[in-house]
Amino acid sequence: MEPLKFARKRNVPWVEVARNVRQLEAEPDSSGMSPIHRAEQLSGYSANQLRRMIAGMVFLNELARTDPVTAEWLGVPKFSHAEMLAKLWRRDREATLRLLRSKPVLRYEGLSRLFDNMAPQTASPMSAGKRAQKNFEQKCLDVLLDKETPFAPFGAGSYQILRARVHHPYCRPALLVRMENDARRVQWGGLDFVARQNWDDATLRQIMIIGVEAGFLDRHFVVFSDGYTADQALRAIRELGFGNVQTAVLHDNEIAFSPLETDTQSSEQRRRWAPPSLNETIAQYSVDG
Repeated sequence: MEPLKFARKRNVPWVEVARNVRQLEAEPDSSGMSPIHRAEQLSGYSANQLRRMIAGMVFLNELARTDPVTAEWLGVPKFSHAEMLAKLWRRDREATLRLLRSKPVLRYEGLSRLFDNMAPQTASPMSAGKRAQKNFEQKCLDVLLDKETPFAPFGAGSYQILRARVHHPYCRPALLVRMENDARRVQWGGLDFVARQNWDDATLRQIMIIGVEAGFLDRHFVVFSDGYTADQALRAIRELGFGNVQTAVLHDNEIAFSPLETDTQSSEQRRRWAPPSLNETIAQYSVDG
């Protein structure tokens, strides 16, 4: 489909990309590929990014049907704003309408805070914690994959971000990073997200588990929210000698990685790694040298 070809390189407006993906879904196809993966190959965007664009477009369409005047005022916002407004809309439509009818100055940070505070009042502390963790993971993943050059810790090659459905018995990071270069060399990384705001025994135990898991991988990446916990975690990783664990901090819409500690294990010394036999592909992309 011509309008989707190289859409990312051509900076096609996000809402146009979403409309063309929806059109592609309605077209017959004999390739055996799903429409979203055909769009992924054509556009240069990951399937995850395309699904989020569609969600943003659906929100704009629903807003136009519900309140045409407010929709006209809003127009087509930046994608990051549209995506966050779509999340607010799904959680509390009336509250989102009240916000937009006030014609606010839209800032991503403010919308994100509003979303975090819009949790149902009946939610238990445990469910609220799980929701905060899930939101943090998704925000980190969005930042890692939305850059002009996506997350490429092992240099040039073909990357996959995977969520294992069948886990290795001793290595269970939230996500796995697989890279294969032109020489057919495959490298594996773990990717974990720690939303905890307090440095306590539970957080330290999580870091120790990550240190064990890292022994099966070429590198293990851990992203923290900005603050004291991240500083203490980096100190613990250094003191425990987890040489191939690399920490990062999410601050606003940027993720800053700390320098990698000296990796004392060569790839030949790593514990035996068995890739997951069943997994879900979160993102797939190539990075040129």
